Amino acid sequence: MNNIQIEKKDCCGCKVCAAVCPVNCITLKLDSEQFYYPKIDNIVCIDCGKCRKVCPISNKQTNSKMAQEVYAAWSKDKIIRQDASSGGIFENLARTCLENHGVVFGAAFDDNLQLKHRYATSIEELKPLCKSKYIQSDMNGCYKSVKDFLEKGKEVIFVGTPCQVSAIRNFLDKCYDNLYLIDLVCHGVPSQDLFNKCINYEGKRRSVKIEKYSFRTKINKGATPHYYTEGYIKGGIYKERIGIYHQSPYYFGFQKRITLRPSCYECRFSNPNRVSDITIADFHNIEKYIKKVDRMQGVSMVIVNTIKGKNLFDNVKKLLETFPFDLKTAIQNNECLEKATQMPDERQKFFDDMRTKDFDFVINNHLNSKKSYALSLYYSLPSQIRTVTKKIILKE
Repeated sequence: MNNIQIEKKDCCGCKVCAAVCPVNCITLKLDSEQFYYPKIDNIVCIDCGKCRKVCPISNKQTNSKMAQEVYAAWSKDKIIRQDASSGGIFENLARTCLENHGVVFGAAFDDNLQLKHRYATSIEELKPLCKSKYIQSDMNGCYKSVKDFLEKGKEVIFVGTPCQVSAIRNFLDKCYDNLYLIDLVCHGVPSQDLFNKCINYEGKRRSVKIEKYSFRTKINKGATPHYYTEGYIKGGIYKERIGIYHQSPYYFGFQKRITLRPSCYECRFSNPNRVSDITIADFHNIEKYIKKVDRMQGVSMVIVNTIKGKNLFDNVKKLLETFPFDLKTAIQNNECLEKATQMPDERQKFFDDMRTKDFDFVINNHLNSKKSYALSLYYSLPSQIRTVTKKIILKE
C-alpha cells in the first residue's frame, strides 16, 4: 500500500475505503479545492487490499443482462408530484418500502444545512430525503448501517449517485434479496464547502440567517425546472424567498458546471450500463413525445435495470402514470446517459481564484451571471417568445 498514489480523477469521494479498513488507517482529508480524498497511515496499514477491492472507480460492478425497460412516469398523487424535483417516483417507491416496515437511505440536509446520507423508517423521516440536492453528500457511517439493517432482514432501499451505489455494492460484497439500489443520472457534485460559503455570503449580503435551501422548487406556470427556495430568519420572523437558479451563486455555478469534483468530468458511470436496480432522472423534452404534458409539473425518466428492480417498480405502477419508451430515446434526452459532463475551460480559473482571491471576487467573476437582468426578463416572457429568444439570451 505504501506506493499507491491516488489521482484525483480516480477518486469520487465516497469514503468506502475508510469504511472497510479493518485497522482504521484511512482518513479523509480536504484538498485545496475542498473535496475529500483518502490519506493512508502507512505505519498502521497492513496491506490487506480491502480498500482497493471496494473502490467503485477501480471496481465497477455490472448487472446481469436484462433488457432494460424505460418509462416516462409521474405520481398520480398531485402532492407527491408537486413536492418532488421531477415526477415523484422515488417517494412512491420509498413509501412502499416503509409500508413493509423497511428502511430507506438517502441524502438530507441536517439542521446546519450539511448534506448527509441517513435513513428513514417513517413518512415524516422520508420527506427530507426527497428532491434533488446538488452537493456531494457525506456517506460517513452509512455503509455499516445499511449492512446492519440487511442482516436483520429489513427491506432496504438505498438511493444515491451511481458511484455511491457502486460503493455500497462493493462494501457489502454479497447479494441481498432485501436490498434495492436506485441511482440517479448525475451531472456531477460540487463540495459542501462551496455551498457553505455561498449560503454565508448570501446571508451576510441580505442581513439574514439562511436556515433552509431547496433546489427545484415548482411554481405554477413556471418557465424553468430550476427555481429554488431559501428559508431565512429576518427580524426574528421566518420567511421564504423563491428565486431562479441564476440569482443564487451556488446554483448558478452548478449550472455552469465549473464547480464539480474532478472525477465527475471523467465519470465511469455516465453510460447506459447502470450499477443499480432502477435509475431515475428527468425526462427532458417529454412534450416532444407526449402531447399536452407539462414538463414543469414534473416528469421522471425511469430505467429498470434488473429483475429485482422490475419487481419493485411493478409494485408501484398502479400509483403512477407510465409511458414506455426505448433506451435510445432515453439517451437522446439525457446526455449523461452517454458521456460525462464536459469540463468547462473556466473551471481551473475558478478554483485558482478560490484559492488566491477573496470570495467577493470569486462571486463577481464566476458565480454572478453577467446576464442576470436579461435572464429574469427571459423567464418572465410567454413560452412562445422564450422559444424564439432562448439561444440568444441563455448563452453566457
